[in-house]
Amino acid sequence: MINEILEILPITILVGLIYLIIRIKNLKKQKINYYKETVYFLFVCYITALVNLVLVPNNFWYNIWSLIKTGMLADQIGPFLTFNYKLESTILLILKGEYVSSAWVKFMIVGNIILFIPLGMFINLIKEKISNIKIIILSIIIPICVETFQLLIGRTFDVDDLVTNTLGILIGYYITKLIKIIILKIKKTI
Repeated sequence: MINEILEILPITILVGLIYLIIRIKNLKKQKINYYKETVYFLFVCYITALVNLVLVPNNFWYNIWSLIKTGMLADQIGPFLTFNYKLESTILLILKGEYVSSAWVKFMIVGNIILFIPLGMFINLIKEKISNIKIIILSIIIPICVETFQLLIGRTFDVDDLVTNTLGILIGYYITKLIKIIILKIKKTI
């Protein structure tokens, strides 16, 4: 997982810098809201990293960096359109006591939740007012779109990812909502 993060770091930085240059150029004569601009910049970097982690074919960036370094592809990209799917929920099997989870399974479950927490936070920070029903719908639709697209690029549609990604978005959204409430209460007492 660390190697995958290191592989996408250069493209994330590049996209972030391009975004920053465009924003600076467009905001030359306007009053700048630094908080808002920082949130947008971090969101662009996060989305770039997230897309590269979950929606880019296996070995894509590894091969790109190998091609740049050696002039040769290191491994096969893809395969595409394999339509791999896992509809049996490991989480449900663990809860029912029918499956003993390994460290890898626990890491993947927790990792998928953590991976999507920032998305929920950014939704709350960027969209000031959003109803509870809309955030629930968004937190379900986004993982469905991600998992469906993964079928096309040779990755696996996984029911556990739907559940964990949805939980991650909701946790991030409501953590940020709670923090905003606490900050408002603190401001009122000052």
